[in-house]
Amino acid sequence: MDISKNIDGLKSKINLKSINFKFAFFIWLVIIFVLGLYIWSIIPFQKKIIIDRMETEARGIATSISQVTFNAIILEDYSFIVDHCLNVIEDSKSLEYIVITKNDGFSLIHTINTWSIDTLAGDWVPDSRLRKKAYITFSELKNHECFHYSHFFSYSGIDWGWIHIGLSTDPINAAVKHLYKRSLILFIIFSIYGLLISIAFTRSLIHPIHTLNKVTNQYTSGKKDVRVDIHTGDEFENLADSFNYMIDNINKIHNELELRVAERTRELAKSNAQLTNEIDVRKQIESRQQDLLIKLKSANEDLRSFAYIVSHDLKAPLRAIGSLVQWIALDYRSLFDEDGKEQLDLLVNRTERMHRFIEGILQYTKVGRIKEEKQKVDMNQMIDNLADLLEIPKNISIQKKTRLPVVEYEKIYIEQVFQNLVGNAIKYMDKDQGIISINCRKNNGFWKFSITDNGPGIESKYHEKIFQIFQTLKPRDEIESTGIGLTIVKRIIENSGGKIWVKSALGKGSTFAFTIPRKTKDSINKPSIVKT
Repeated sequence: MDISKNIDGLKSKINLKSINFKFAFFIWLVIIFVLGLYIWSIIPFQKKIIIDRMETEARGIATSISQVTFNAIILEDYSFIVDHCLNVIEDSKSLEYIVITKNDGFSLIHTINTWSIDTLAGDWVPDSRLRKKAYITFSELKNHECFHYSHFFSYSGIDWGWIHIGLSTDPINAAVKHLYKRSLILFIIFSIYGLLISIAFTRSLIHPIHTLNKVTNQYTSGKKDVRVDIHTGDEFENLADSFNYMIDNINKIHNELELRVAERTRELAKSNAQLTNEIDVRKQIESRQQDLLIKLKSANEDLRSFAYIVSHDLKAPLRAIGSLVQWIALDYRSLFDEDGKEQLDLLVNRTERMHRFIEGILQYTKVGRIKEEKQKVDMNQMIDNLADLLEIPKNISIQKKTRLPVVEYEKIYIEQVFQNLVGNAIKYMDKDQGIISINCRKNNGFWKFSITDNGPGIESKYHEKIFQIFQTLKPRDEIESTGIGLTIVKRIIENSGGKIWVKSALGKGSTFAFTIPRKTKDSINKPSIVKT
């Protein structure tokens, strides 16, 4: 339990995710890697040195024996070779055997305190081109591992044979064991030393960062007068100065912003008070406007009712006056002189004009008051029927310049619009060859119709006046007109959500254009034949 508590306490002190731990661990790994690389490269080098020493020792022994062998060959006495080899083995602490082998395999074998003669082959008689050979191998003479060295020698230009030296591997094993032990001790010492160095170096390097992080946390928690105090003389000190400069600027901006917010808050409070007053005033205005709209609607209804009643009540006496005037004109016209006849005709015309006035007023009051059912109206067919209805003179032609659509509209109203516009173009035509063109095209969500003629034209100052009720361009005695037709047309178009206007100049003809809403079911038929 105590060990687990100690481990938990150690974990709480060491943050494995901190940059301090990561950086120290990285430096320690680098030190360990370099140290391991060094040991990995130095051990084979040290082993080679040990083997080279043993090879030098074996080569020295083989050289001395080869001199004795040369003397024995000259004297043809090999007894003192055996004595010399046994003495060498006895004096050496690591020498295991000495074997002198001729090329035919005859061998003198010397070991500790004994010698023998035998015929050997294989590795004991190696290739003569291999002048020397040293390696560690299992020796059948000693039944354990030995360092074997083969030395070739010749006499008087004749390849005589080989001298084989066998050394004990105990010195090599002891030296290698000592080398590994020393390397392990060095590895442990330098690992601990590297760990301490990495911790110390990391602390000195990371300490400014911790200081900067601490000050940053204090600043974000609301402490605005903090400063970073780092004097390392390197980039960390420059970073601390920049951080302090940034804090000063932020505090300055923060203070300015608070002043602006306070000022803006006062302005908003003042604006809210003004807005509240404006809302109250607007509510009062809207309330008054609503009352006025109700009164205006009531007045319009009263006016329409009055106009309808007056017009309807005037019809009967006006009809009686008209009948009486026509009776007088038929029965007593011969009794009048020319001036009397002219006055009688004038009375008949003005009685008929008054009748048309009353009819016009009735039509005007019906627009918007009496709802007509909308239906599909083929404009091509309607224009053809209209041409027959208006009794067009032979010198005037009506032309449809484009395909006319099938629209969803109140049929009686759209017929009334075209009847007035085309009728006016016919009525005021002053050319020997009159042309009236009808055009239609899509205009956003509307149909735009235009009726163009080559008549006398209209001065621009009358472009608005002609749409006012009872307004005419010429005296009624010259051209008979009630001055109500264009007013009715305008009311029909505007009641459906469209607009109407005129483009004209004196002597250059006129173009009356208007728009009506385009429905999704509206379509355009095939091109129609121009009717004259």
